[in-house]
Amino acid sequence: MPVKRLGMRWKVLLGVAGVVSVGGVSALVLSRGVPSPPWGPSMPGKVFSGGVSALRGEVEAVVAMPDLTRWKGVEVPRNMEDLEALLTSSGCTRYSPPFTVLREAVTAYGEVEFFATLLPFLVRCVQNAPAQLTSATSDPTATTPFSRARSASKGSAITLLSDAGSVELTRSQCAHVLAAAMLCGWPGRVTDPERHLACCGPEAKGLPSINFDALLSAPPATRANATLSQVAKLGMILGYFEETRRRVASADPRLTERVVFRRTRALPVQWALSGRPLAPLVVHPLGESLTAAKEMLRVDFANRYLGGGVLGPGAVQEEILFACCPEMIVGRLLCPALQDDEAVLILGAEQFSQPVGYGAGLRYGGPHSDPAPSRGLSAVVAVDALD
Repeated sequence: MPVKRLGMRWKVLLGVAGVVSVGGVSALVLSRGVPSPPWGPSMPGKVFSGGVSALRGEVEAVVAMPDLTRWKGVEVPRNMEDLEALLTSSGCTRYSPPFTVLREAVTAYGEVEFFATLLPFLVRCVQNAPAQLTSATSDPTATTPFSRARSASKGSAITLLSDAGSVELTRSQCAHVLAAAMLCGWPGRVTDPERHLACCGPEAKGLPSINFDALLSAPPATRANATLSQVAKLGMILGYFEETRRRVASADPRLTERVVFRRTRALPVQWALSGRPLAPLVVHPLGESLTAAKEMLRVDFANRYLGGGVLGPGAVQEEILFACCPEMIVGRLLCPALQDDEAVLILGAEQFSQPVGYGAGLRYGGPHSDPAPSRGLSAVVAVDALD
């Protein structure tokens, strides 16, 4: 596979994945040994530089670290009513109880176990998030998007991946980000109820949603058949948190492995001047899962907001991939909307769940053991699918 685990010069690849129609039958197309594209290496860019398009120009490159100190004094809810009250008291959501999908997913998980074991773990993660997210990794060369406060007047900050560049987080840091999202704990990133994909408010313009409120709530009436698929996605994420809780309890070294988010822009394509042949194609049957192709660079072609409708009623290719690999969702905190010439490469995200079905028929098929990240094989590139 033409992608190295870390520290690589990534090239935007053509023909890695797509959909073709042969005799009216669509099929997933994957390519092995894809050559360098005709336009050469991706533009190197500048790590954490400002926006270059009209939309990115409206997004601040550095935003204040949300104040999570209110969680220090929070008591762990003992029942669903108390949990729903906690979610709505955060000031980070415009959704209201009952959180139907949350209730059904907790019932499927086991209500007693959830409130006795998993929820206390999630609350502790949110309480520890400020320290965990701003702590240095063991690798001095790692680039983290979170900076510690340098003085009382200068608070901690999050550097958005608004232009070409890359950031790295440990699996432990990803879990802390997602725990805060699960409990609707990210201020300034309020989900737009009309467009569950994005945030509302001028301070979050151009940013995808990150809090889980739309996922926890019943889907809109026009998507009523999405309730069970939302329950399935939330079940996958709860399974991820349970596995992470076990790893924390056993001090599992996998918690220090890193997940990389690398944003890149393509140079203009000169197709007429290129004499390079297209790579050979391998056609796979319709419905074959991308999760079965970890030895390849997988293309997530869907939405300009990373993850699409994973935190809402969506349940097709992109949303299933992100629900099975929740660490990918962390990219929604960091990456403003993608432009037509951009892609985000995600390296090292682990698959924790096995999906069954598709769309409204999606169901949670149980936990999945994924050895791929430790072998450096997990690589997904996300692009906006253009009409």
